[in-house]
Amino acid sequence: MDTVKSLEGIYSEEPSVLTIGKFDGLHRGHMELVRRMDGSSLKKIVFSLCISPTTLLTLKEKAAALEDAGVDLDIECPFTPEVITMEPEDFVEEILVRRLKAKKLVVGADFRFGSGRRGSIALLNEMGGRLGFAVEAVEKLQHSGGDISTSRIKAALSEGLVEEANEMLGYRYFITGQVLKGRRIGRTLGFPTVNLVPEKEKFLPKNGVYYSGAFVGNDYFQAVTDIGTKPTVGGGFAGVETHLFGASGDMYGRDQKIELLAFERPEMKFGSLEALKERIALDKENAAKWHAEHGGRLRTEALC
Repeated sequence: MDTVKSLEGIYSEEPSVLTIGKFDGLHRGHMELVRRMDGSSLKKIVFSLCISPTTLLTLKEKAAALEDAGVDLDIECPFTPEVITMEPEDFVEEILVRRLKAKKLVVGADFRFGSGRRGSIALLNEMGGRLGFAVEAVEKLQHSGGDISTSRIKAALSEGLVEEANEMLGYRYFITGQVLKGRRIGRTLGFPTVNLVPEKEKFLPKNGVYYSGAFVGNDYFQAVTDIGTKPTVGGGFAGVETHLFGASGDMYGRDQKIELLAFERPEMKFGSLEALKERIALDKENAAKWHAEHGGRLRTEALC
């Protein structure tokens, strides 16, 4: 799969079917649009309008998911003044038809685009009739009586409602990165961990302790994860620290993927390292019980 990150680089030599939207989390609603392109022999293109400074998936994580879904071209279009002020008719004629050779568009039923958000489904249908492309408008998927949206998922994660967020995502919220060398405080306390610092654009959930599953390379572990600044030991920056059940050996430099399964407790500052050690022991005990009660080994897809 190819990825383009500028308006100037947008081009296709082949006729295409494409879907347009924010696609900043590839939640169930986003993936429904992507799936609607299946069954076509046309080149499959996802056109993402990059608006939010923080996203549920990093560009690398998103690219891996889109490639797995059979997408041929991922366009990460920055939301620049040129894009914002482009007349909707010009966007359709210049970008979609001339450059991308669109033969079919799949968009959300409330899709708006172009200067002043004047572009609409009605305009796409009218121009499609003249310029030779079809339009499929898809209603938003629902969850618990409301539209599935990135904002709802972020709100759920911000409250520690990771299970609800995962239901809307259609996958387990995860964080990826290499195993980094930390300050080895966990090992000193008797609870060795693997550490990572998320990329800047990665949206992080509420600080606290989570029951988790962890891929390190191709190995999977039941785990318990702490996300936050580690106030008791003066961390000062947001990091992700995971204790792996049954792990051994040197893991530094290996790829890791941490899936959050359920929230245990918020981040806390303790009066001493001994109090912290006691709480970590309880977190580990609670996590072991949770994993035992929820089917033990909860493995999903391979590492992104």
